[in-house]
Amino acid sequence: MEYIKNNEITTEQKKKFFQFMLDIYSEKIEIRFDNVDLKSRGFCWSYFYFFGETQHNFELLPELRKHKPKKHFYYSDGSKTNDYSQFWFPINENKKRIKLCEKILKKL
Repeated sequence: MEYIKNNEITTEQKKKFFQFMLDIYSEKIEIRFDNVDLKSRGFCWSYFYFFGETQHNFELLPELRKHKPKKHFYYSDGSKTNDYSQFWFPINENKKRIKLCEKILKKL
């Protein structure tokens, strides 16, 4: 687990987090947290697992936050919603999550 200090996430911590996410979504590692397999969930669950804090709309990860959709979020059943507090991508459809992690890692 990484710890956020002074309300900041270092570049090194960001790299570790996005590599962790890439490993989760590409099934290189498997982690269950709160009785849920992290690969089946969005970034928020893994953020909490990795940093031990809630994501607060990813304010400390502007690299991820800039990719937040404007509409069409998803409920856990896969149906679309305009509720911005829901999943950015459908659950278990990780190709877009993988591409996003790779893109962010290249820029970091």
